[in-house]
Amino acid sequence: MSAVVPVVLCGGEGARLWPVSSADRPKIFLEMPDGRTLMKHALERASHFASKSFVLAVTNEAYAFRVREQFLSSTSAGLEIGTIMEPVPRNTAPAIASAARFVAQKFGCGTIMLCLPADHITKYEPGFRTAVTASIKAAETGKIVLVGLPPTSPNPSFGYIMADGESVARFVEKPTVDAAKTYLKSPQYLWNSGMVIASAKALLDALALHAPHTLEVTDTSLQSAESIMIDGLEHLSLPLSTYETCQNISFDHAVLERMDNLRVIRAEFEWKDIGSWESFGALSPADAQGNHVAGGAILIDTKNSIIHAQSRTVGVAGLKNVIVVETGDAVLVACRGNAEHIRNLFEAVKHGDGQKTDALRMREEK
Repeated sequence: MSAVVPVVLCGGEGARLWPVSSADRPKIFLEMPDGRTLMKHALERASHFASKSFVLAVTNEAYAFRVREQFLSSTSAGLEIGTIMEPVPRNTAPAIASAARFVAQKFGCGTIMLCLPADHITKYEPGFRTAVTASIKAAETGKIVLVGLPPTSPNPSFGYIMADGESVARFVEKPTVDAAKTYLKSPQYLWNSGMVIASAKALLDALALHAPHTLEVTDTSLQSAESIMIDGLEHLSLPLSTYETCQNISFDHAVLERMDNLRVIRAEFEWKDIGSWESFGALSPADAQGNHVAGGAILIDTKNSIIHAQSRTVGVAGLKNVIVVETGDAVLVACRGNAEHIRNLFEAVKHGDGQKTDALRMREEK
């Protein structure tokens, strides 16, 4: 079997999970019900396949030291971690491009990269091990390989893969509820796990063909990156002046959706994409009225809602299908099914946009 380097993609801000996730407190550091963070889950998954005893993390420069701390506290001795530190978030296409060039230079072009999103919960169970092992074997033939899972619910928040045997026929990003219900009945449609397995060479070749500007900018950024040594391990800080010119685009949109020779491995294991309040809220079991509640809450005549309280008691009465979140420094009230609206709120808060009340203006002016 070829050498394998796991790459943990952990630079996202978690906009759709505002306000528990924010630019300075991203979702990868949120604790799950088992007490471990999403980052620890991802690092532990990755470490099982690190044949070179090395794990690479691509993350925002503001998160790098916390990522390293979580690695040291969650993985076995003998493993090393390197980080590529992004000065600004630019999604997964630039992240994978940077990682592929780094791995090719450090370990060789034939090294298999196991790219894992950090915002998923996947148990290291037989189904997961089997899927990753099969994906690595397929990647050794030069293919870019994805992992798909049969849907267990008509979830419109997930991306879907339409499979033709072991080939990818097409992608469907966040379908309608009716379409998702149809996919649930078809063996052809799979949830896209977000995992990408391929050799560094295959990824670089695909980027050169389908996203040449992204590859050019990331290559230039790596060439002028600042090398920081910590405990004998190299961490690369990419320059803002170059890296910020990268297009903000996912690897799926930039590369995968333009390819016609992708492989998909059909797998069955427990998998949760913690990318929105729908999935995060579901980590708390539903009560008799269909409410998912975490923290102190008093509910009267409330149904099918997600309630999350961190520091104060939250009261909700006479509502259904809402999301109510309290974090001590912010409160969110939204209808369920509006993940993009929550993303927009996150951006408005981050950049100081949006309508402000007189009370808020007065507090800021003091």
